[in-house]
Amino acid sequence: MRRMLLAITLALSSATLVAIAPTTAHALDCSAGGFVGSANSVRAGQGLPPLEWDGGLAGKASGWAQTMADAGSIFHSNLPDGVSADWYRLGENVGKGPDTGSIAQALINSPGHYANLIDPGFQYVGVGVVSTADTCYVSEVFMELASQPAPSTSASAAGTPNSDDSSGSSSGAASSGSAADASPAESSPPPPPPPPPPPARLTVVLERLHDLDG
Repeated sequence: MRRMLLAITLALSSATLVAIAPTTAHALDCSAGGFVGSANSVRAGQGLPPLEWDGGLAGKASGWAQTMADAGSIFHSNLPDGVSADWYRLGENVGKGPDTGSIAQALINSPGHYANLIDPGFQYVGVGVVSTADTCYVSEVFMELASQPAPSTSASAAGTPNSDDSSGSSSGAASSGSAADASPAESSPPPPPPPPPPPARLTVVLERLHDLDG
């Protein structure tokens, strides 16, 4: 049974004070490539490899961006819907604003969204954008495949998202080893020194007593 761990997926909304209000009318810049470039620039600064584009994720993201645009608000999708790859973890960032740059910067400034951007386990991304008269809607979907190698220790230090709604498991291997004992070995104590010879005067007395006995 596939293990599932959903990464944190906080929406950019007025409730979190990070949605970007429309500005004066202008040619709307709403580019999926701009969001991917922003994400990979942030990852490069953390020493992480760039995200690879995934067409399946992009299709899901595009459909969800259209759903949000039709509703005039932003909210999260059911992440597994529309993803056919053999995934292990999925994450999602959604947002709206007047242009790509403003939304991308808001995602970077938000700790939860930033955690998705620099998650070392996520190696694939699909981005969908839809623009209305004055608003750009975006959905970014991130994926870690079940078959991909585990991220390196240095990459993991860059940060991974957490959520009270997430579940999963982690495992690690403990290493063991031995070291030579460098302390000196115990040895038998040396024999005691021979007793000192008797004083010369005592020797003479003993010799005289011996003569008298003879």
